[in-house]
Amino acid sequence: MINHQVEPDKDSFVALLKATGKTGNVKVAFNALQLMKERRLGMSSYVYNGLLRTYAAACGLEAVSTDMHKEYKKDAWVLFKEAEEGKMDTLNVVNSLMLLHINCQD
Repeated sequence: MINHQVEPDKDSFVALLKATGKTGNVKVAFNALQLMKERRLGMSSYVYNGLLRTYAAACGLEAVSTDMHKEYKKDAWVLFKEAEEGKMDTLNVVNSLMLLHINCQD
């Protein structure tokens, strides 16, 4: 999109995070979050949910080490607390956090 001079909006990023939530591509999710911050697009429950789902999907991948599981859990709790403070801790966000812990069992 950006290469074609189309500025993505928050909905574009939410759609991207939905995809990373299925594939577990943490790098793409991280880059999307950085672009959102650069563009001063605020967080939403959909963004938090997508980020947590991405971590959950990544923990389900065989190539991801248990050390990374620990890092993902740690970061997920930071994200969840941010969502909670912003009153964005919806049922979907809570479910995504639970899924992360199920998938990241060591």
